[in-house]
Amino acid sequence: MMFPHPLASFVLFAFFPFAFVIFKRNPPALATAIVVLVGSLFLPEGVALPEMPLIPTFEKEKVTYFACFLAMLTYHRKRFSSARIGTGPELLMIPMMLGFLGSIYMNTQPVFNEGAMREELGAYWFFARSLEDFLTLIMPFIIGRAMFRSVEDLQVLMRWIVIVGLAYTVLIVIEIVMAIPFHVWQLSQVIYGIPMRPMWRWGVIQPIVFMDNGLSVASYMALAVICAGALLKAKIRLGIPFTSRARAIVLAGLTMTWNIAGIIYGYVMTLAMAMFRARGIARLAMAIAVLSCLYPALRIADVFPDEKLVALAEGFDHDRARSLKGRFEEEEFVLGNFGGRFWVGWGMYDRIPGAKSFGDGEAGLDSYWIIRSGLTGIIGLEIVFLIMAIPVLSAWRKAKSINDDQSLILLGVMMTCVSIRMGDLLLNGLWNCLPLFLAGALYGTSRSIEIKRTVRSGGPKGRPGAQRS
Repeated sequence: MMFPHPLASFVLFAFFPFAFVIFKRNPPALATAIVVLVGSLFLPEGVALPEMPLIPTFEKEKVTYFACFLAMLTYHRKRFSSARIGTGPELLMIPMMLGFLGSIYMNTQPVFNEGAMREELGAYWFFARSLEDFLTLIMPFIIGRAMFRSVEDLQVLMRWIVIVGLAYTVLIVIEIVMAIPFHVWQLSQVIYGIPMRPMWRWGVIQPIVFMDNGLSVASYMALAVICAGALLKAKIRLGIPFTSRARAIVLAGLTMTWNIAGIIYGYVMTLAMAMFRARGIARLAMAIAVLSCLYPALRIADVFPDEKLVALAEGFDHDRARSLKGRFEEEEFVLGNFGGRFWVGWGMYDRIPGAKSFGDGEAGLDSYWIIRSGLTGIIGLEIVFLIMAIPVLSAWRKAKSINDDQSLILLGVMMTCVSIRMGDLLLNGLWNCLPLFLAGALYGTSRSIEIKRTVRSGGPKGRPGAQRS
């Protein structure tokens, strides 16, 4: 990574004071939502802060959450302390690190792979891998858990997801319209001087805006559609113009991403929210989360109906069927090359046999679950899924005792947002840290609802807002 344009480097550095200003002037939930969403969706891709020894590359995602973390500790330390960090899914970092030690034990020798000798794992790899996962998995989760502690906080998050989705819809339209005379016209290149790899679908360019690829844009727009539907169903206004048309606008933005998976997520959830009650939506989310955790075991046991799914996809779109078949072949390829490293993986991408030359020799592996299992084994993969699944389970347990429809809708839909991204990791990559951040927000909210109910039944401490700092 490098600085191709002075503005790109300036924006990364300037994001730290920006985060501090936002946190100083706004309530915790609002400040967090603004900082995380602005950083994830508007900072430049493909650039990073100057590298330091032993420290992972600080690109936009790490800059976003590290700046948010520092600002949170500066202005809301009491709120952070009251969240009891270290008593929830973030503790899974400990067995994850133990798994890394297992990776080192199983990879103490160099290997010859794809025409080159690949180095063995050691203490440096352990430190770098642990820090990388803390910054990209655990820190976003902790921020979400600490800053979102009530249903009202969840409303704030959903509102801002939709508001940013409305802004992104405008940017999507601009990219598509400008691509007509210029063939390829990217906001990332125009503003930051960073050209991204263009992608087309059905002869139309897929908008990238300020993200790394069209799939990232589609994933976020699907999230905005789902949140807009939740607010509409819960009868909560956005507080800005076009509130009544917000879902239609972001749905149009999602459609213009021309991404099949994202469009399916958005449209299916829109239909589900129209057909099901809040508890039905929560059940759907729980089912998706459980299936996502079980999927690797089903594939390893060779009981998943992959051939039937490919045949079904063939009836709709030949290209989509070919792509789905390629994903299944990718899984079989890596699973068949684990050797004795099934549980702990190969440690580094270059050490996975044939990973770079898989397929056409350019794309390599691109499904998160199979890349993660290749790197850290099934242990490392399932721990990542558990970090997201435990909040869904916590919210599911709480949903059974909630009688307030509005709270139940918001909680159930946020469960769905997290579980859908879990399922998407079986097909696509972890494009940004939003899934872990949302999981943290879901966990913090569900735990606070539980504390609120318990405190109210306990006497003098049951004053309104006692669960919030």
